[in-house]
Amino acid sequence: MSNEMISLELTAQQFYHSKFNTYHNWEHISYVLSQYKEIFKKEPSKTEFAAILFHDCVYVPGSPPGVNETLSAITACKVVKFSNFKDIDVALLEKIILATKVQNYLDPGFYDEDCNRVLDADVASLAAPYEVFLQNNANIIFENHGPIRFGYEMDICSYASVEFLLKLSSRLFIYRTQEARDLLEEKARNNIDRFKRNPRDINNYLLKSLDFEQ
Repeated sequence: MSNEMISLELTAQQFYHSKFNTYHNWEHISYVLSQYKEIFKKEPSKTEFAAILFHDCVYVPGSPPGVNETLSAITACKVVKFSNFKDIDVALLEKIILATKVQNYLDPGFYDEDCNRVLDADVASLAAPYEVFLQNNANIIFENHGPIRFGYEMDICSYASVEFLLKLSSRLFIYRTQEARDLLEEKARNNIDRFKRNPRDINNYLLKSLDFEQ
């Protein structure tokens, strides 16, 4: 990795220090980067690298749809322009980050060759081992709802993040690229189907999410 990209990564890290973001944090960014390399057997382009680093740099739980992605895109473009990082296409950077809006994952008509690899890497965690899948989704629920009573006061499936999973699984394919479909599609569907059968599996993992508050 070039010194310039190391500098960009260190800059991006400064945006991921909120203890309240139990999922959309630097651990998630590192995972997306590793999954990109695992899925596509190559390094991301410099613009894709920047998009992955900054795509959740602004994440305020409870914000209206699309607001976090829009602010993240604006922030990423300003950082790149201000620091004069070379070989990063700012227009494409904005496009990829805006593509990570939730509605685009659910829209079967949304398909963009420039964005698909980052989008697939971003949701690669759906295919993680089931225990990790549950913890990730518990962290998302906790992030957006705080120290709730662990799902017993309302139907687990009423949470927006869980609704997202159910809607996503209704698509013909979860993933957009053939590489991700070959590697992840079956595992992700098995996780979602297992969770749909036993949604209360997540309760113990919601308890573990409390550790982030300590």
